[in-house]
Amino acid sequence: MKSVKSLKLWPIGLALWCCACQVWGTEQKTPQQVQYLVYGAENPPYQFSNPQLKELGLATVGIVCRLAEEIAREAGFQILSLEEPARRLKRSIASKRYQRWISYGQRAWENDPAWQDHHFSKINLFSFQPGVVTRADRRLEIRSLDDVADKVVVLIRGFDYGPVLSQLQKLGTRLEYAEDSYDALSMLEMGRADVYLEDLRRARFVARARQLEASMAADNAFNFAVLALPAREVAMVMSGDMPSEYVMAMNRALERLESDGRLQQIVNSY
Repeated sequence: MKSVKSLKLWPIGLALWCCACQVWGTEQKTPQQVQYLVYGAENPPYQFSNPQLKELGLATVGIVCRLAEEIAREAGFQILSLEEPARRLKRSIASKRYQRWISYGQRAWENDPAWQDHHFSKINLFSFQPGVVTRADRRLEIRSLDDVADKVVVLIRGFDYGPVLSQLQKLGTRLEYAEDSYDALSMLEMGRADVYLEDLRRARFVARARQLEASMAADNAFNFAVLALPAREVAMVMSGDMPSEYVMAMNRALERLESDGRLQQIVNSY
């Protein structure tokens, strides 16, 4: 259902909560600037585009965008957002195309040689909760990966599923790939897949958005279930060339966001 990608997100009520990632200054002293790297524009609810805001030059919104804005504001920095498709952005990071940047990534990446030169925040931003989405009328009972061995499972092309992917392959599960969450849900609707393996926050957000666009009752077409897998923690990532005083300032800013409840408030607003 490609047409829903140009979502009119205002009716969802989230635009009132979303702050666009932008450069902002002060009258007395210009703050130091860091770059905020956006993994493409269609990764709701973490980073995604809002066509109605694009005309104002405020195109990218979402949980990570708001957190990046708040952390930078607390630390006294400007941020300049730069967007590339996810796979291309990872290549740009590996080639050190950008300097003094912030973004987000899985806590497990700290042990990946490709990311060991970068800084990870001391505090996690949120976690991905592995889950499954199925058509409500199929009444499938799925609680573990073993339950999908004989099913057709749809994954998102280019996403890092970690050890889950190898487990699915060992089970002999038939895998299909979608370009994004909207396509994946469409594949379920059309019967091209039985199960969509996804972070539940993202899956529920996209399902609500699609159904509101079609004037349907939210979440009534799909069932959502938690998988018996550990949640995957997500942290803020700062480039290896980030000055140590910047890293310390942003970690302190994130600690303040956590202590006063703003961190969880932003995450919960989606």
